Amino acid sequence: MENIPILLQHSGEWDDNNNFINFHVNAILIKTYWKFEQLLREIAKQLQKDSKTIVIQYAIAQGYPPITICSDMSVSVYMELKKSSAGMTTLPLCVSFAKNTIAASTSSFDVAPISSEIAEFESTDMITTFDVQEGDDAILELDDANIITDQFHQNVEKGQIYEDKNLLALVMKHYAVRQKCQYRVLPSTEFLHLVIDGQTRNVVRLHERNCTCGRFQLDDIPCPHAMAIIQKFHMDSYKYCSDYYCIDYLLKTYEIPVNPLPDETTWQIPEHISSQVVLPPKGQIKPGRPKKKRGIGGWEGNTVTCALCGRKGHNRRT
Repeated sequence: MENIPILLQHSGEWDDNNNFINFHVNAILIKTYWKFEQLLREIAKQLQKDSKTIVIQYAIAQGYPPITICSDMSVSVYMELKKSSAGMTTLPLCVSFAKNTIAASTSSFDVAPISSEIAEFESTDMITTFDVQEGDDAILELDDANIITDQFHQNVEKGQIYEDKNLLALVMKHYAVRQKCQYRVLPSTEFLHLVIDGQTRNVVRLHERNCTCGRFQLDDIPCPHAMAIIQKFHMDSYKYCSDYYCIDYLLKTYEIPVNPLPDETTWQIPEHISSQVVLPPKGQIKPGRPKKKRGIGGWEGNTVTCALCGRKGHNRRT
């Protein structure tokens, strides 16, 4: 089933009991594979509203707080719930509209180091916002080039101005996800540390040049987990590299003179050797087209990239 009829309840409001009231009713026909931008554009076209002012929500049960649709993942979750529900009136989309005037918001927080409390980024103690109301004596003259409109904005700093409060909340959410995906270093002793990489834990022993991921002892060069410790405590990374990576060892490789072979016509090969015929090894050729590329194994073949922070090794879900 590619098309699903969706009931739109718009121009209403949420009461104290999480019920959407005083709304008008409309309907649209959407595709099950649509992304968030496509859904938002279709609703804006149907209701003849500016897409920047539309807030899409739905309630999974009576009394539960509404769930906001603001990304491709939230659209996919809603589609799965809608496909398992019978009837057009189940799980309607509750569409409300923000103010048409642009609200300028600013964040007033400093970028803090990674901590276990990063999930509490939505606390009102961390961000403050202000609105530009019509008729105010003090009118803010803002340059459009300095107003942030991208929800994936990464360089979060104090004093930045955002297009509206919803955009600020999205930027803060993605910022928290990126910080959560960083390496967290928990020292146990001077040389023994626990490095948390997303949902995996790695034990690094610097004095043994060992890490549970296996890359440190295999390459004889600090792995990303060891580098997180070295950078956190401002250590010398070259101290934990193998001597074979040094320039001195590279020069020692060419200290011994290597004489080239003489011309092939001057070779003196015994008769019993030159008379031998070397045949290819016996073996059965496997069916199928032969490989043209070498096999890639281990972390070298990890091509998963996070759509939020842009780092490799994990996706936006993990």
